Amino acid sequence: MLVSPISRSKMNTALLVGVLLTLRNIFRTSMDVRMLLDGSSSGNSSPFSSDFFVGDWSIISSKSVSFVDAPPPPPSSLQDSALVTLPFARPFPPQQMVAIDHDQNDNNTLSHPHAGAVFENGTQGMVVNPSPLRMDSFRQQQSTNCLATQTFDTGALEILEKVHKGVVASQQANQQVSQIGGEQVLPRILCMVYTYDDHGGPHTQSLQAIVDTWGKRCDGFLAASNVTDHSVGAINLLHLGPEEYGNMWQKIRSMWAYAYDNYLEDFDYFHICGDDVYLVVDNLRAYLNSPEVQKMKEGHVDIFAQKVKKAVETADIRPRPLLIGMPLHSHHTGFGTRRHPLGGPGYALNKASLKLLVEQGLPNDLVDNIDPREDIFIGGIMEKLGILTADTRDEYGSWRYGESAEFHASIRNSLNGFWQPKKMMQKYAGKNLTYWDKGVDFLSAQTVSFHLKQKRPEGVTAADQIYRYDDILYRNDSLCDTKLTS
Repeated sequence: MLVSPISRSKMNTALLVGVLLTLRNIFRTSMDVRMLLDGSSSGNSSPFSSDFFVGDWSIISSKSVSFVDAPPPPPSSLQDSALVTLPFARPFPPQQMVAIDHDQNDNNTLSHPHAGAVFENGTQGMVVNPSPLRMDSFRQQQSTNCLATQTFDTGALEILEKVHKGVVASQQANQQVSQIGGEQVLPRILCMVYTYDDHGGPHTQSLQAIVDTWGKRCDGFLAASNVTDHSVGAINLLHLGPEEYGNMWQKIRSMWAYAYDNYLEDFDYFHICGDDVYLVVDNLRAYLNSPEVQKMKEGHVDIFAQKVKKAVETADIRPRPLLIGMPLHSHHTGFGTRRHPLGGPGYALNKASLKLLVEQGLPNDLVDNIDPREDIFIGGIMEKLGILTADTRDEYGSWRYGESAEFHASIRNSLNGFWQPKKMMQKYAGKNLTYWDKGVDFLSAQTVSFHLKQKRPEGVTAADQIYRYDDILYRNDSLCDTKLTS
């Protein structure tokens, strides 16, 4: 008997549903599912490699599992894709917590900064699949209309046009690496954003804009928030102290610990920033795969590290720990004078650096401090370990991390600016360290990150800027970076 492709598809679907319903009833009985969920039963090393599960899973306890409502169906064009088989969340596997000695509290659960994330139902111990596909599965129907109405002053537009050319070049370079294949592969990047849910306010809007634009270009994405919302990649990540800007340090500690506990072997680099940042992911990926970073990995000591004995010594470590960002120089009573990454546009750690930070740094320094100066603290801890923020300028002396295009276009780069060019030049490099006077020269065509806080046009939100930057930098994208529709 001949069976049409449509009928065959319906039969297969019905068979699959029947099998899943049977398995659901079996697994709803009391049983230990940790081996199954972390992939060890199938021999897979990645906890998210199994395609067994359908829909969203919610772990009720360590010995039982149940279905929760499945996410809204994806667009029809995605119905047959892997989106419907991804395990979006799994329980926390304590057997992976062997690298360091974690303290436990009175409830026999892991203490800060390793308390982990919380399921929608309030159960502690959630580990999400950070694939951007997780967000797509929960999103509403999408549109491919671009936001065409852009208003920029001449200087800001000149900077963005320059970076647009850099994005095109980076995409071409990345594509060539992908086509070559073999041992040469592009670095895998986990992008992490710190934010909080303000019930439709500026932070909520900014996170949605990030998800609609640059967030989906990362290999992995998650937003550390005070709520769990898979549609925007948000997880309710527990940390010591209140949920407020003044406690940014404890939130960042939990983010780095969460990445270490769950994704250390899944990614090569881990980038962290706030929800008022536009991250140029293609430029970041191309830079991390560039000869400059390869030299760092092989032990190159740049102008910021040449006079720091411990930094010179750690250059011989393999794999070499790296801290990628824009170097600054500040004084803190807990560390003295230290170099640190500019926190606004964010910074990145490679796998070796993340391991060093969580295993040796976080357990010993500023453990209970409530403070917003996370970038200074990270820089101080890493410098004690011999790791300095790398020189990330391009071949023209232009910087890859900066403030908004509007900011750099509207002021002359004073030697007394907040990025401390005069102090940095005097202490480290003299004439070898350049800070361009003109904004368009200050930022590289391969700019990695814009911090959208300084000189924001009146009536324009950070979310507006994220969409506007995306439409200029990625206007050649055939998908035109789809935006969420109501």
